[in-house]
Amino acid sequence: METFHSGLYPMLLNYLQYLVNSGVFGFSFQLAIISDILSLTTFHVYCIYVYAAKLFQLQVRSITSLWRLFIGRKYNPLRQRVDSCHYTQHQLFIGTLGFTILLFLLPTTSLYYVVFTALRLVFLIVNGILYRLRYFLRCLPIYVTVLWFSSSSLLAGNLQLELKQSEYEDSVSISVKMKSLPYRSSVRTFSPDVLQPIEAMRWGSIIHKLFTGVLI
Repeated sequence: METFHSGLYPMLLNYLQYLVNSGVFGFSFQLAIISDILSLTTFHVYCIYVYAAKLFQLQVRSITSLWRLFIGRKYNPLRQRVDSCHYTQHQLFIGTLGFTILLFLLPTTSLYYVVFTALRLVFLIVNGILYRLRYFLRCLPIYVTVLWFSSSSLLAGNLQLELKQSEYEDSVSISVKMKSLPYRSSVRTFSPDVLQPIEAMRWGSIIHKLFTGVLI
């Protein structure tokens, strides 16, 4: 263990030095490097996660199909529904044998799947936080904020008309005032079109994928 730490420590120092030196390109560049390095260093975890997810998905689908065999049902792909079906004794015996084997192997497969899915979720959350930080830095409305506080004419909004009674009875004066845009509208109007907005998380779809073994 000490040998591993002694060999890893210089690599970490060099990595931190390169990361600090890359700060001349901006903080968002450093965040992008951290995100890329995190993806590269966790690639083996992703590979094992894909293997565990595919195996878990195959087992769940097989157990579901064999369960339909017990109740005399079969999925009809042409009509996209489950129809009744008559099975022979040999088919029931083979189905029972396969169902028993897959059912007893399911806890082991599920354990591997849960562990590596949890690691995958942690890495996705960290990458999501880094991506949102970079997006926030690129959309930071410093210039718009300065213009809004200085009431610049570049952020002109609606015109406000006011009728004022003149000293003379037959004349009426109209005063025109320019109102500035609200701060949120100013930021939304002058945000760059190049950046795509962050998509909202679909938690229902993610939970469904987790329970069915679909890759996330």
